[in-house]
Amino acid sequence: MTLRFTFISPSRKLARTLLAATLAWLPWAHAANLHIEVTGARSTGGLMAIAVFAAPGAGFPLDGGLAVHRTRVPIDEASGLCATTIEGLPAGQYAVAVYHDDDDSGTLETGLLGKPKKPYGYSNNPKPVMRAARFEEARFELPREGATITIELQ
Repeated sequence: MTLRFTFISPSRKLARTLLAATLAWLPWAHAANLHIEVTGARSTGGLMAIAVFAAPGAGFPLDGGLAVHRTRVPIDEASGLCATTIEGLPAGQYAVAVYHDDDDSGTLETGLLGKPKKPYGYSNNPKPVMRAARFEEARFELPREGATITIELQ
């Protein structure tokens, strides 16, 4: 068996180093973690439905199918809190919509005027009257270091 040693020229080594540094600065390489805490649940039954939206007009808050991330999280029976961490989001602007799916139906039922029948909330905790929150009201900045937001159910 013959061993071979390969010499890498200084210019090639520099090129590899520059390529690695460039890749490290791409937006996807700087994924942030978003920690979400939801308070105000009236019961611990069912699940908390959480949807993260990345742009105005992208379905916020009612079309979870257009969300960049959706999850359903149990509520802690001891504290009554619901908390989750979403990993790997690119830094940027987001808005979050949540509702307590207390009967585990998977849908947010609404009344005649469109008001949700289940407890719901948004990032920044806006409380619009007779309408859903707008993306601009719920928008927040997720820095590369990550962030924690608290949403209070209405």
